[in-house]
Amino acid sequence: MTDSESFGEAEYLGWQLLVQLKRRSDEQIPRSKFVKLLCITDREIEQKYDYDIGTPRYWYMYGELVDEHEYTGKFYNAPSAIGWEGQQYLPKRSLTEDDFEVGQEAKEYIDTQSESVVHRFGGKNVEEIKEYQYEQYAPCPFIQNYSELRWYLKVSGIDREQTGIHDFGVDVTPPSKVVEEYLDLMLETFPSEYEEMKSLYLRWDDTVRMMLEQDPDLGEVQEFLDEFIITLSQKELRFQHNSHINEETLQSWTESASQQEREFRESVRAKRDNLLSNRSPSPALDSVSEDFSSSVMSEMNEMLTKDR
Repeated sequence: MTDSESFGEAEYLGWQLLVQLKRRSDEQIPRSKFVKLLCITDREIEQKYDYDIGTPRYWYMYGELVDEHEYTGKFYNAPSAIGWEGQQYLPKRSLTEDDFEVGQEAKEYIDTQSESVVHRFGGKNVEEIKEYQYEQYAPCPFIQNYSELRWYLKVSGIDREQTGIHDFGVDVTPPSKVVEEYLDLMLETFPSEYEEMKSLYLRWDDTVRMMLEQDPDLGEVQEFLDEFIITLSQKELRFQHNSHINEETLQSWTESASQQEREFRESVRAKRDNLLSNRSPSPALDSVSEDFSSSVMSEMNEMLTKDR
């Protein structure tokens, strides 16, 4: 341990979880699996023992993550994984329990619950853990609904490619109809605390419905959904649903969120323009458009006349 490092209860929880995972199996531990299990263990300690370990966590996209920059010491090593891109996480071998400043009560909570979590989830893959996490801990139904929509788009696209179900005349609900039902659920459950994203969300929702009118590829809809979820995560989720994140980090998040919002707003505008240009001409729509334009021009002329 270096002079600049110190290890408290939050660091001990992370280290102990890695120790338990390696004790169970010598398989590589992906970062995504580690941080999700860490959040689950921290929450279970809080719920079961009414004790706050101080883990720096926040909600992002489909689950809760840990901000590793908030830790006061590095209790792990993260070499490159073998066989897949990314890093594997290992408990730092130079550390022992004596290197952590942890009270006896907290130590018992951490040891007991980390062992329990590893027993229940150590053999599960990241997708299974992610599904459990948002089902149990999603801050609101809206997050569950958009997660289920993405799962449907992903699985439906795979099924259609592998089975060619659309080629055999099987009587199934059209994908566009299913997506619309999920969009309706999202609309019904959009949280009031995400007010800053509301107008952009409504514009995105309307744009997706325009896409569905033109029978798009589901992969394109999924990509557009991902753009929205990333923007929502950066603009709202990690601010509204976090624990033990310092002010400096929050400030950096604010700056990156503004940039992401601008890029997404432009993406929605470009998508709408493209969809409108591809729409088939409709006499009824043309009539409504002409009436609307005439009304607007009339109001503008009236305002100009009053100003003279």
